[in-house]
Amino acid sequence: MNEYYDVNLKRARLDRLNGFANFRFEHVDLTERDRISALFLSTAPGIVVNLAAQAGVRYSLSSSIYGGSTRMPFSVHDSADHPLSLYAASKKANELMAHTYSHLFGTPTTGLRFFTVYGPWGRPDMALFIFTRAILAGEPIDVFNHGSMQRDFTYIDDIVEGLVRVMQRPATANPEWRSAAPDPATSSAPFRIHNIGGNSPVQLNRLIEVLEDALGRKAIRN
Repeated sequence: MNEYYDVNLKRARLDRLNGFANFRFEHVDLTERDRISALFLSTAPGIVVNLAAQAGVRYSLSSSIYGGSTRMPFSVHDSADHPLSLYAASKKANELMAHTYSHLFGTPTTGLRFFTVYGPWGRPDMALFIFTRAILAGEPIDVFNHGSMQRDFTYIDDIVEGLVRVMQRPATANPEWRSAAPDPATSSAPFRIHNIGGNSPVQLNRLIEVLEDALGRKAIRN
């Protein structure tokens, strides 16, 4: 519940979720070890989906982890050892810590690499919402590289489906994993990596065109 973006949006999401009888929200800082431990003891969860911070039983990563890879489509079996930004490097570090946890304690962990998630109640700092607000306000949009860059957009429902499928199939050790030719997506520990995306890259220009059609207005492009 930090202030990275409007807290009111987060509270509005919670208001919708609070209508479900089996939903419970605890306002806890993940660094408060005693409170987190007490929460786990009182609820005894069988599965943890961590969308908040560092390593967990289920943790989300990002397609940015592939860095300078030119091989398309991105594959979990390709190396992701050369990230091109600190953000991507932090995602890779998250992945490595989760694997180490699986190796040391035998806890099944699965890493999910999300590809540009969009949909209702999404983060307002994402391009889809930034462009929409700018078009409606008649403000210019900064378009770099002539709008030719591409992103693989993934609808939130598909992300949720991927999460549910992963929860239903916990990671297991790969009996054929060999250190001489390691598969980055698996391990001798109960560890797995999955991409969640549609493998249908969309040019930035096309995204803007779709928004223009939906809004009935033309974008002002810088």
